[in-house]
Amino acid sequence: MRRLLLTAALAGPLAGCAPHLALSVHPNPVVIGRSDTHAVVHATAAGEGIGPLHVASMQVKLWGGARYLGHDVQLYSRTDTIDKTVFVLPFARVTRVYDVPVSPLEVTIGNARYATVELRDAAGNVIGATRIDFIVDERTAHKF
Repeated sequence: MRRLLLTAALAGPLAGCAPHLALSVHPNPVVIGRSDTHAVVHATAAGEGIGPLHVASMQVKLWGGARYLGHDVQLYSRTDTIDKTVFVLPFARVTRVYDVPVSPLEVTIGNARYATVELRDAAGNVIGATRIDFIVDERTAHKF
């Protein structure tokens, strides 16, 4: 019986289940021209695997601009340091909230359609990613 419990306890980590992040965004889409000047990213460390999960930085990339190319181009990229560690256990959830400022001027002038938010570990590997869509209020678009 003891051997069975030990095997069950080690099965997840030995099977390659690593701690990971599931990201969600609110509000999504962000409506530029109303009161939306930021989005909130909820990073939930899901309880699969055992161990520490270090979030070193958050990289925000703004995409859009070149509709004539048939695909979006990266308009700019910004990286913010987070430097936080979350310890993950099976069946447990830990949520951290990160604020992502959104500049109406940058979105409107750059004709940005969306932003990607990536949380990275110390080695620069992506450990969680999500997308924030933009809708530009027509009254705001005419101001720029």
